[in-house]
Amino acid sequence: MRIDFKSRENIPPLLLRLQSIYANLELRSQVFSILEKVLSPDIDRNNGRPGMEQWKIFVLGAVRLN
Repeated sequence: MRIDFKSRENIPPLLLRLQSIYANLELRSQVFSILEKVLSPDIDRNNGRPGMEQWKIFVLGAVRLN
């Protein structure tokens, strides 16, 4: 992915951090285990929007909060 470092937006540093989390298998596993704890046990994991894996939910949430 090509990231514009000259941008004045907050997105490029966030994307670099997300990219480093995704590349590090141990750290990514830790993030997913935290997400599993946060998600309600009443949620049916086999039902819902196709393609909305935990990583996509994490990235969208991070961008939204940024």
